[in-house]
Amino acid sequence: MRLAASALVVCAAIVWPAIAHAAPPFDVLGSDPETSGVAASNVAYGRSIGVLATNPALLPSVEAQAYVGYMLIAPQMHVRLKPKPAGTDVPLSIYDSDLGATAGVQDRSLPTSELAVRRGDTTINALNSRLGVGFVSSFGVPKLKVGALVVIPLSSGSAADIATHYDDEREAAFSNRVRFMRFGEWEPVIAATAGAGYEITPRLNVGVSAELSATAVAKLKVYIPDASVQSYANTNLESNVSTKLRPTIGARFTPLDWLALAAVWRAESYFHVDGASEVTLWNQHEPQTDKTILKRTVLSFPIVFGYEPMQLALAAGVERGPFTTQIVATWQRWSQYLDHHGSTPQDAAAMPPSPFARPQIDTSRYAFSDVLALQGGASWRYAKNLQLSAGAAWYPSPVPAQIGRTNYADNTLVGFTLGHRHEFRLFERRMILSAALQMWVMLERTTYKDPSQMVDEFPDAVRTLESKRTMPEAQGFQSNNPGFPGYRAGGWLTAASLSLAVPF
Repeated sequence: MRLAASALVVCAAIVWPAIAHAAPPFDVLGSDPETSGVAASNVAYGRSIGVLATNPALLPSVEAQAYVGYMLIAPQMHVRLKPKPAGTDVPLSIYDSDLGATAGVQDRSLPTSELAVRRGDTTINALNSRLGVGFVSSFGVPKLKVGALVVIPLSSGSAADIATHYDDEREAAFSNRVRFMRFGEWEPVIAATAGAGYEITPRLNVGVSAELSATAVAKLKVYIPDASVQSYANTNLESNVSTKLRPTIGARFTPLDWLALAAVWRAESYFHVDGASEVTLWNQHEPQTDKTILKRTVLSFPIVFGYEPMQLALAAGVERGPFTTQIVATWQRWSQYLDHHGSTPQDAAAMPPSPFARPQIDTSRYAFSDVLALQGGASWRYAKNLQLSAGAAWYPSPVPAQIGRTNYADNTLVGFTLGHRHEFRLFERRMILSAALQMWVMLERTTYKDPSQMVDEFPDAVRTLESKRTMPEAQGFQSNNPGFPGYRAGGWLTAASLSLAVPF
């Protein structure tokens, strides 16, 4: 059975998200410079292609155009670990304990000295960039505008790179790092948004848009002729492609010529992939009522990534002469968050089942909170063809104190933005050149762990495998949890974007 279990390492579900929601979020960084320049607050007023994501009801105000844009993102995020106290590493003698021979033990810790990657700080500083291509057109229908925007990552050699992780002690067997939950780390994948807006009356617009998502999921079938030679196997692949949409519905009402009110609803979105693998070993059978048959071990595991919460945004804006200002309040339902392995934060914080005594803890304290974010922006058309904009945003963290086994690194996010728009003519064509700069700061947050809320990976109750004697080195708390005994997380991110729109 040990050989059968270790042979499962050979098989894996191959997940290739072709178009997904895991790109840097449009509702935070913006999908074009004019949106970025006002901190994505263009919900009541807006005339760029970026309103596809912020409020599609503004599309009738956007000129028919062809669009191309570029964004460069430079993060400087860090998680700095506190030194581990002496005696808290998992010793090699765990192999001599009855832990591995005790039924019901699902997760068995490796000795700290044999982990593939040493425990260390997390540093996110790799540049990444993306190219946006899109259009807006009425297709000859009065009062209607239709738009589409595709954003392609340029800093990756493949169409998509997805890397899941655990947020507890199990991650020690993999990257052995604490990872950011909400901001700073995104999978570089392609994102596509399409939508339409319609002017019902001169004072009322409505619109709908959707982010298109697709994923190819592969089921890997493995036959291992010799379980003692796990570097050789026969494999076949079964693949299927599925798609999903994240809809956004918006409305804008102008009760006065200078006042606009708007509301936007965005659905919850994430990929839920049912990974699966099937392993067959030579001469491994299971009994039936009248015969024995070859045993095929099927391993199923859920994978979740690219989570975005359901949102409801309310906005008010004022436009007087060359000046436009607006403010947005966005309710975000983070209380339904699912991590990369399909667990809620409170389920992930719970003690896993074990025949060794573990204290029951109140996991409700680890549930994420719904939060209210604020964004604001202002624009000034200081010349006929020139416009300056600025914005600010505040996103409180939904993550409670991570004193237990989970390590969801996150804190309040504050952003400041500047933008500029320049209209000019070239080759008898009118063109719009836009640029934006953004600075985002995640306030530093220090986490201190409480061992009574964590998994003791070398339980005090273990005995030696042969003589069943107590093991003094098991007394006390031992853990490979990357976040123990604590860490400090935070940092900042800058982004610059440039675009060219050609009205037609």
